[in-house]
Amino acid sequence: MTPDERRSLILDGVSEVVGAEHLESCLATGRGIGGGPIKAYIGFEPSGHAHLGWLVLSQRMRRFLDADLHLTVLLADWHGWINDKLGGSLESIEVASVHMESVFRCLLDDPPEGDGPGQVSFVRASHLVDDGDYWAGVIRHMKNVSLARIRKTFSIMGRDEDDADGDTSKFLYPAMQSQDIHTMNIDVALGGMDQRKAHMYMRDMADRLGLPKATCVHTPIIPGLRSATGRMDASITGGSGVQVAGADEKMSKSDPKGAILLHHGAGRIRKLMRGAHLDPASPDSPIHEILEHIVFVRSTSMPVDRSEEHGGPLTIESVDQARRLLADGDLHPLDYKESVAARIADLLAPLRSRIESEPATFQALDRLVQKHSA
Repeated sequence: MTPDERRSLILDGVSEVVGAEHLESCLATGRGIGGGPIKAYIGFEPSGHAHLGWLVLSQRMRRFLDADLHLTVLLADWHGWINDKLGGSLESIEVASVHMESVFRCLLDDPPEGDGPGQVSFVRASHLVDDGDYWAGVIRHMKNVSLARIRKTFSIMGRDEDDADGDTSKFLYPAMQSQDIHTMNIDVALGGMDQRKAHMYMRDMADRLGLPKATCVHTPIIPGLRSATGRMDASITGGSGVQVAGADEKMSKSDPKGAILLHHGAGRIRKLMRGAHLDPASPDSPIHEILEHIVFVRSTSMPVDRSEEHGGPLTIESVDQARRLLADGDLHPLDYKESVAARIADLLAPLRSRIESEPATFQALDRLVQKHSA
């Protein structure tokens, strides 16, 4: 595979790339920072059930593996502990970690595991922190940054800037996330646009500490089903005149009417999609985002099954076509929603089968989720 082919697999279709020059250097030499394969990573707090946004990330993770990157999936259990996930219990977070590993193995088509190119490693933060220089690295980070600067990153935890006033462990979180990348000699840091602040903090600290700066690759964010927001990239990025608070409208498992969870069956998905925001006269809808960033990543068209009375069968080949048909009254919103729902249900069928084959793992997590959401 040529460097150009690898670059296309890694970067085509992402929302943003920051610091591409490091990746370019790695592709030219075929080696990463540590002298071995080019290393990519993505981190997740094991905090409960997964939602549809994970499909966007897993699609990019699969492309990384196809491009012969080594991929580390960091199960950020200590980060979840700091962030009070599942009651702040490491024992409960470990239950979620076991389930998360199974989910990603399925979403990634059970890739080979190991330390080589095209292989994946599942690493827990609780093991990473045992590295001899890890905490020294965290201290170096914190000695070179103000509390005010750290507070500005708190949105990566889904928290406000004053949320650490009663729990100072939260000030560790950004430094740990940055040190994770340096400890593992990561070349490419992957995340949704909601992780941009964390990655920019990492690059800022790398400059201050004289450390290598990983390339940061950011994927689109799927809005919650009830959100009137369309593309969310700009609102999360911030910038002149842009409100970062737009990130609050991303899909979240804490909104039961606004999130499709990956274990949902076809009936539940259909019901949720029927209630999703869709104004035929507006170009913005979470349905359009799901079609573009999930359905059309897997296929080039989507059939719409309609009776002859309602216009007969139809094939949609682009999101712009769907917008035009809706605006012109040639596609009923309910037909559109149900077609997208059917395609999502098909895509999730293998994962539902995997979950059904491992009922104890899912049920243990579900009991914890129910306990902590009560």
